[in-house]
Amino acid sequence: MALGIEVARSFYEGWGLPYLQEEYPHLVDRMAAVLCHGSQCLGNDDELSRDHGWGPQFALILTGADMSRYGRALANRINRDTPDEWEGHSLKKANDIEVASINRWYRKLLGREQPATTDKGWYHRTNEENLCMLNHAPVFQDPLGEWSARRRGFATYPDLVWKWRARDDLWNVWHFGEYNFLQRLTLRRDPVAIALALGKVCEGVMRLYLVLEHQYCPYWKWLAAQFRKLRDVEEMDQWLRALTTTHNIDEQAELMGKICAEVHKRVVEAFGLEPNPTGHPHPLLLAHEELAEQGRQS
Repeated sequence: MALGIEVARSFYEGWGLPYLQEEYPHLVDRMAAVLCHGSQCLGNDDELSRDHGWGPQFALILTGADMSRYGRALANRINRDTPDEWEGHSLKKANDIEVASINRWYRKLLGREQPATTDKGWYHRTNEENLCMLNHAPVFQDPLGEWSARRRGFATYPDLVWKWRARDDLWNVWHFGEYNFLQRLTLRRDPVAIALALGKVCEGVMRLYLVLEHQYCPYWKWLAAQFRKLRDVEEMDQWLRALTTTHNIDEQAELMGKICAEVHKRVVEAFGLEPNPTGHPHPLLLAHEELAEQGRQS
């Protein structure tokens, strides 16, 4: 099965670039061509991904001056002239090739043209799912280097923001797992409440592991696939799979205990926290509080 990135690159190199060289030779060396859309950017696409936003497409990023002078005409013309299909994959024609100025493109993707200048700006007002997409976006060409330079500015959170993100995800593992699941839901045995808690725990664990590696978290649908690409997660992945597939409460409780203990170990090692919480029944809560205090003191 062809990956979407391969089809998109072939489309740009086999049709898009020759077209631009022929029709817009005065512009082709001043524009970036990128792919920043859908599961194909992360390499997580499959046969089910092909119903929308997949395959033969790319975006052209122009300088502000070039966009003002040529952008609208270029967008209309190139989308009009695209072939109906490429390598057996149909084009929708209406929006397969986006044309935008660099400022508008970043503003549309991230809600801002430049990286935030404060930790709170990064934390509250920058779309993490799209930061993940941006970090993985393949670049077909960028002769001026402006698009790539802008991307480097968005490549990672400041250190304090990574700590805040870890604090948030650790809370979900404690609140839904170590506390509510183990001490309440296993006794009440409400299957719907249990399903909700398990989903929150799995999400929190996978997000936390990515954050500990300073990797942005993707859209929820691709979270598990990105998590499994990390180093040294095979055992945790097996536990999460078993936790969500067994319906035996005792087995789930045993797995939850293992998961919470391993999460606590990793967080302690990553942030230099107190490893022995004096017999407290909620070591993850103590780790969360210590991590929050570190964040306030930073």
